[in-house]
Amino acid sequence: MKKLPAQNDSEEDYWVFPEEQTGDLELLSTMKDCLISAEPIHAELARCTTVLAPCSGAQPAPSIPTGFFSVTKEEIKREQSQRTEELETLGMLRTKAMREKEDARGRRKYKFCLLRIRFPDNYIIQGTFSVYENMNSVLEWVTECLETPLPYQLNDSVTGSRLTDMSTPLVDLGLVPTAVLVFSWDPEIAGELEAAGSRPGFLREDLMKNA
Repeated sequence: MKKLPAQNDSEEDYWVFPEEQTGDLELLSTMKDCLISAEPIHAELARCTTVLAPCSGAQPAPSIPTGFFSVTKEEIKREQSQRTEELETLGMLRTKAMREKEDARGRRKYKFCLLRIRFPDNYIIQGTFSVYENMNSVLEWVTECLETPLPYQLNDSVTGSRLTDMSTPLVDLGLVPTAVLVFSWDPEIAGELEAAGSRPGFLREDLMKNA
């Protein structure tokens, strides 16, 4: 078979079976079997793992001009208009299908999310995820970054609650477009480490060098 360029305003190239081989049905059958048995190539999202070291020293407060907090009449009117629209939307009797459509529209706004995991020593690892991945993917990534892969847990930095739902997409867990999770050893493991007076490191040495 040979590849021919796009013709007749078509944007795609196409393949043509040579006329001199039209009688070779065995060859055509072999090619068909190859296409059917071929495995698709799936794209893999790069995590872009980054290690952020703790900040050393307090940063100086930024200089803010006196009129920074002044609000103009136009800004007040615009804010009032937005709030009125929001109240009208909330007051509408919407069907389940309408609500699901609005939720889907909000989900399509983001395709990726940025997660940060903060460790007890204040080091942070940062990685990129698809909004449709789940916590299992996050745990696998964190485990690969650990120097000692002992049992651990991740907590929401805002609510402090432990994230235990492993199968729900990140977008449904409210971790989109970005979120910070707090790392801690499993309570039982933490107790054993404290009793033994052992303090294992958190991140792999090669990652720490790139902090």
